[in-house]
Amino acid sequence: MSENDLIQDIKKLRLNDDGTQGLSDEGFSKDRKTQLRHKLMNADTNDTELQALCQQLVDNPTQVLLFLKVLNDQSGSILGKLIRVDSGPRQSFVLSVLSAIRGILIKSSNVRDYYLTVYISLITKFGVTNPQHLNLFLTFVGAEKKVANAILVILAQDLKLNKAESMDIVSEYLQLQVDEEALNGTSLVNFVSTLAMCFPILPELCSKIYTNTATKQHILDAFSNQGKHTEYTVPILNCIAASSMVESCRTFTIQEYYSYLVDYLQSQHVSIRILAALCVVKLWTFIQVEQKSKVQVTELAKDLLLYVTEGDDLEYIEYSLEGLVYLSLFWKVRDLIRMDVSLIERFVHILQNYSTVDNVNTSIQYGILSILSNITKLKQPELNTAKANLKNVTAPQMESGNNEENQDNIKLFNRHLLEQDEIVSKLSAIKTYQSSNDNNFNEVISIIYHLSTDQAKSMRVELVKQGALIIIMNFLVNTSDMEKMGNRVVAIPVSKGDMTPKYRFKALRSLARMLICVDPRVSFQKYDVKSAIPFLVELIGPVPSDSVNPKQSYLQEMTQLDEYESLLALTNIAAADNSDTRRLLVSQILPFIDDLIVSKTDIQIASFELLNNLISEPLLLAKFFNIEQTANKQRLDILVKLLDSDNSKLQAVISGFLVNASNFDVIADVLVESKDIFDQLMGTIIEIMLHQVKESNLINPVTCLLVNLVYALANKDESLLKKLDEKLRPVCVNVLKNGTAESKEAITSVMSLLDF
Repeated sequence: MSENDLIQDIKKLRLNDDGTQGLSDEGFSKDRKTQLRHKLMNADTNDTELQALCQQLVDNPTQVLLFLKVLNDQSGSILGKLIRVDSGPRQSFVLSVLSAIRGILIKSSNVRDYYLTVYISLITKFGVTNPQHLNLFLTFVGAEKKVANAILVILAQDLKLNKAESMDIVSEYLQLQVDEEALNGTSLVNFVSTLAMCFPILPELCSKIYTNTATKQHILDAFSNQGKHTEYTVPILNCIAASSMVESCRTFTIQEYYSYLVDYLQSQHVSIRILAALCVVKLWTFIQVEQKSKVQVTELAKDLLLYVTEGDDLEYIEYSLEGLVYLSLFWKVRDLIRMDVSLIERFVHILQNYSTVDNVNTSIQYGILSILSNITKLKQPELNTAKANLKNVTAPQMESGNNEENQDNIKLFNRHLLEQDEIVSKLSAIKTYQSSNDNNFNEVISIIYHLSTDQAKSMRVELVKQGALIIIMNFLVNTSDMEKMGNRVVAIPVSKGDMTPKYRFKALRSLARMLICVDPRVSFQKYDVKSAIPFLVELIGPVPSDSVNPKQSYLQEMTQLDEYESLLALTNIAAADNSDTRRLLVSQILPFIDDLIVSKTDIQIASFELLNNLISEPLLLAKFFNIEQTANKQRLDILVKLLDSDNSKLQAVISGFLVNASNFDVIADVLVESKDIFDQLMGTIIEIMLHQVKESNLINPVTCLLVNLVYALANKDESLLKKLDEKLRPVCVNVLKNGTAESKEAITSVMSLLDF
């Protein structure tokens, strides 16, 4: 068929006058549609058929638009290509096509969804719009949710490209309806639905309309006639729910409509009960105590939970989930949800259904993930930071405090959710939340964080088995830029709003908790274990010597628990026999060493356990034993003093560090050649062998350290050994009588050198 035949067939396309039958596409068989779509999608700009269509789009845009509807070019790909083929002024061409779409929409109502989608595609691709078209599009609001959603996207784009004119048009449109003496039927539905649609992007404008006396009268008239026209109540309740985002509107609603909302909670229509409950929930924290007495949060939750379990209308499932997100902030409702095993299964089933590649509903995802996050939350360890203390003082509790909840019951629920329901495995299988919406990904991070709060090793191991480690690493990698700073690699957060630090904390803490409990060598699959090190180091806090980086100001909020768990996780990684990993670890922690070794005892112990696993690295050895440099000598002095601590655990880990270091002859020589250091060491060793001989975790490394020192001394000057004879003889005898088998063996070696 020639291009002329195609043009002739296109000219025959017509919409029926009333639009009810839609577009007649006789002459375009299924095969022909497929062939034309494929050809035009892949044609280059020199294609004669494409050029002929482009000319038709200039001369007769309506006919070409009808043809593209036949081909179902909903994405506007072919239309965009036709516009680009034309060599004339681009803006005027696009505007003419937009006007042609408007003309079609005036005539036919049953193609609105398709042509509004094409309209969105054009204004998005070309950045050209005509706000005057809103006067028509706003009249469509109220009939179908999909149409309203499309118009909302168009309005948002119009505001972006021409804010002042777009706002004036919306304001004038709403004000004209407000000024009507009475609004009935379709007019009322359109008015309140348009107001509800506009609230999220034009809250100030909508607030003035909503709190207007005339608007109030229209709504009260509708409420008073609800027995006759219940279909008007639903869009009004939708509008009230949408208005709750603005404080002045919340106050106005409570004053003028709260009694109606309470009555609607008992409506025989489930749709009205669901929306009334949603409205009350959104207003709850602002309602006076005496007004709350008529309603219980658990009663509000029951209708919403029942609809999630048994309802089949997606729109009302969304409303129910939205209400439950708010209600799950209350401990009584959380308890109610946890007790219903079938409800949790239903939540997961709905989440899976609306998270496929072909069917993603971000509202459903956010609702369910937020609820799961709220009901898995355990009481967190006290955070000793000024910001945390201030938050506890200023944040309203809203009956949501964990003090009322049985933490053991939550742990049992979480364990069942993880081990029996395999929730993380199911979340791992869902990929769409990671790309569709940052808020949804954040809630997944919160769920993992709450589950990892349980200190049971089995829980943390199970998290890793089900893919939580990969999820956490995906989050951290995708929200970070890796920068080289000297010998260190530093993870800098990518700015994504004020909430980023909150979820970064959760991800970092979850990462540390998991890596404390598993073998990193087998737990990392998608990522190399070294990729986790810069993130774990963040938990130690800021480098003391560095100036504050605004992008890392959150590091100031790290707690001692964060520091401790980070060190444990890093120690676990360092235990693997991998020289590349150890070298990276040393370069990462060197800037923190001076603070770590003089920190609180638990941090000191954890720090030296990490250093013990890294002591074979020359760079680290030099930082303590190259005492020609003053800073290194000071560190060694601190080390020797710490061996004389009152804390036997700290003594044990310090002695282990000294043993591992002095296994290198050059380090042992440093210890015996520096008289003040050697004398302090020997004095402490003798005291330990005399008074702490029964502490096996300490006496074993201490006697091994003595062996290394005695052998080094013998290699230097045997005459020096004889001076130790008198001091060592009684304590060696004490170890032989009361020590462990390992310490006795070490002392036997010492005694053979001393010849007694």
